[in-house]
Amino acid sequence: MVKWLNEASSSLVEEKKHQEMHLNVMLQNIDLIEGQNVLDVKRFGKVTVTTAHEAYSNFATRRELGVTVHTKCTTGPELYKCASYLARSRSLVVSHDIIH
Repeated sequence: MVKWLNEASSSLVEEKKHQEMHLNVMLQNIDLIEGQNVLDVKRFGKVTVTTAHEAYSNFATRRELGVTVHTKCTTGPELYKCASYLARSRSLVVSHDIIH
């Protein structure tokens, strides 16, 4: 992700010059974060981490990563409101997962 952000940074900075970019790392597998430097992306804006499990949604993970850590909400679809396409915020999702 850092490589892509470095390559796209000039257009991203120009596009978001009046807004702070918020990058959220979705940490779904704690083993895949080892050796990754989450703080590398901090120069592009605010960085947070959302985890998939309570087991590593703690202060130790926050201290190790150096950013705010949240737990993914595991509620049903009945609690969500539908929004039109234009009302949705723009998101980019990147995954290191191997596709089989």
